[in-house]
Amino acid sequence: VSEVVFGAKTAFAVDDSHRRGRLVAYGATAAGRYLVVVLDEPTIGLDPLARADVWERVRELREQTGMTVLVTTHYMEEADTLCDRVALMHRGRLVAGGTPGELKAALGPEATLDDVFRHHVGKAIEDEDVTGGGRDVRRTRRAAQRLG
Repeated sequence: VSEVVFGAKTAFAVDDSHRRGRLVAYGATAAGRYLVVVLDEPTIGLDPLARADVWERVRELREQTGMTVLVTTHYMEEADTLCDRVALMHRGRLVAGGTPGELKAALGPEATLDDVFRHHVGKAIEDEDVTGGGRDVRRTRRAAQRLG
């Protein structure tokens, strides 16, 4: 749990993969005094019941305080149902942004956010796999885990 100060505004960041569910619940409770809450992959590794509980706490927090909640996630269905705006990133660059409805409508009436993600980064990922980019990502992740 960390506190980040931006000028006169304060943000509350939560990230701990070992105690994630409990920490997110604590963060959502303690965050009432902050303007922004940052949740980095808050539901990764959680079972469906725990995931639902985390998102219910986040919804309550937003309704009660009106604060901004910035979430990073690889779960497009979570982003689709929980986020007012979505920014898709690939290799550190913004590749698409808008409301979930806007992003999906640009591809067609049956499109999902998974489809939007594939549309914007799918070819790039295929090209990386051919050129070794996938191996580079795995190597980088292993090094990051090893170094803590």
